[in-house]
Amino acid sequence: MKPIVVIIGPSGIGKTSNAKLLQQRYGFNQSITVTTADPRSDNDAKYYRYVNKTKFKKMIAEGKLLEWDQFGNNYYGTPLEETKKIGGPSCTGLVICSSPRGYPQILAKIKNVIGIALLPKPGYKVWLTKKLFKRGTNSKKDIVSRIKIMEDFIRQVKATGLPTVFTGPNQKSWNKAFEKIRKIITKATGHLSR
Repeated sequence: MKPIVVIIGPSGIGKTSNAKLLQQRYGFNQSITVTTADPRSDNDAKYYRYVNKTKFKKMIAEGKLLEWDQFGNNYYGTPLEETKKIGGPSCTGLVICSSPRGYPQILAKIKNVIGIALLPKPGYKVWLTKKLFKRGTNSKKDIVSRIKIMEDFIRQVKATGLPTVFTGPNQKSWNKAFEKIRKIITKATGHLSR
């Protein structure tokens, strides 16, 4: 069976970036996140489907989401249809970006997943604030709120007991984090050997 990898972690930590690397280097398909947030202006915008809150709540009510969560005033979730992306001979597996509250929802529907927690190294508040501000979609008030939410989020992620990868604000740290993610998946599946 092809693996489903779930990367959980706070906003701005690099979940989508690591999912893209799994896609580019190893043939994983990356799930789309449906959200009520304002559209992103960066290169990751293509991994999001933007809907209004009425549509999102309808998707919840109709059981069309594999998982979902709310951060501040916005909802984020993975459409159940995304699990169909695991098919096809060129697909190695599926990678989903989620949250500590979304992860148990995934486990309730799919038993064999590889969960990985991605967390910031100490000192994250400064570099994460800069990263979120650079996106151009977050006000200062929103960024302060996200940092407060992150502190609670980090506690929740740690409570999952998942293998944890720490990352920092530079390319060297991102490369090390991706290598650790690759090793976790390789250990669980035998895939992704160099």
